[in-house]
Amino acid sequence: MTKKPYKGWAHIIGGGIAHLQHTVDRAVTWGFARLRSVDKPEKIVEANDPHPWFTKSKRFAKATVGFIGETGDAFYKKYEELKKADVND
Repeated sequence: MTKKPYKGWAHIIGGGIAHLQHTVDRAVTWGFARLRSVDKPEKIVEANDPHPWFTKSKRFAKATVGFIGETGDAFYKKYEELKKADVND
């Protein structure tokens, strides 16, 4: 039985694509974690704030970025569960 000449290249290319996908997944996971960390509570004094709209806008922006981070974390958690379920099937 002869070895197919393209089989080695197919494994090299497929492995490279897998490494690329893994790197992208790790980078995106890291990014979502960084976004989530932006929404940490902080003491904001509004009593004598000369620009209350700025304080409220800042709070809204931080909450929005934190929400995106939480959403991304939930996505990757569920994605990992589904990948494990596919392996067990």
